[in-house]
Amino acid sequence: MKKIILVIYDPSIENDVLKDRIKSLGRSYVFWNNHWLVETNLTAEEAYHKITDNGFENQSIFISVINSKPSEGYWGIMNKTLWSWLKNE
Repeated sequence: MKKIILVIYDPSIENDVLKDRIKSLGRSYVFWNNHWLVETNLTAEEAYHKITDNGFENQSIFISVINSKPSEGYWGIMNKTLWSWLKNE
């Protein structure tokens, strides 16, 4: 079952390989340069290992599953493109 995960990594990491690995997890939306929402079938742990294996094992990376129902899993004021992205899940 597809879910939305939030991936946050240390903003001092500026690496295209890391970004490509995150993109490979599924449909994604990036904001604030180091915050990603990704639609995937993977668990948070599986996504973490897929991103970090071979080069990023010691980097600060946080992954969490987000409840995709408005008012239960997310709420706030953001760019309208984020809300459109979430509606298309």
